[in-house]
Amino acid sequence: MSLDRALQAFTHELASKLKLYDELQADLDRQTSRRLNAFAVLQPNELQLSKVLGDLLDPAGTHGQGDELLLSFLQTVNCPHLTIEGRARIAYEVPTTRIDAYRRSLDLVVDLGRSALAIENKPFATEQPEQLQDYVAYLEARHQQNWCLVYLTPNGEPPSSLDPAEAHRLRHAGFLLEISYRMDIATWLLRSAALSQSEKACTFLNDLHTYVCATFSTQGAEEL
Repeated sequence: MSLDRALQAFTHELASKLKLYDELQADLDRQTSRRLNAFAVLQPNELQLSKVLGDLLDPAGTHGQGDELLLSFLQTVNCPHLTIEGRARIAYEVPTTRIDAYRRSLDLVVDLGRSALAIENKPFATEQPEQLQDYVAYLEARHQQNWCLVYLTPNGEPPSSLDPAEAHRLRHAGFLLEISYRMDIATWLLRSAALSQSEKACTFLNDLHTYVCATFSTQGAEEL
């Protein structure tokens, strides 16, 4: 057999196998809708992601799993000094009263009773000048020594709006945590899905995990 004929036979066989592969993939999609993901379709922005995170952290959230997901989050990001006393409550866009920069607002604050977990969510943007410095001042004025500020970014970057020495002090004292979507949130979502007793909640958490991995792993790769 000549080289040309061998190449033609190989090309024909490959095309047949690719066609069969496409048919099998289409059949699998019809049966499982495996690529269907509301988060990928809707492409939530920063505010919408904060709302989703807040609902999952809320013991009274729509997931119906009580405080299991909140406890899992505290364990995943390593906040041993924060404990839930009474009923945890969620607040969004919390204004920074009690300080001069009163027009700022924290994305999400979880009132744990005697302490507070504040989350500044930055999935797609960076901070404004002195933004986290103002948040720290507010949390110190409002909660004294019973708080933790979580700075959430795609890859766990340190905040640029805090003096590095101050950031080091806060980090060492347990007041500042820098966590990532790529690792920390992805890990928490998987743990939460495993803890969930509801099939619907489990599907929601797994879909969000898939979206987080696809969105922020790609973003991280582009930045490298």
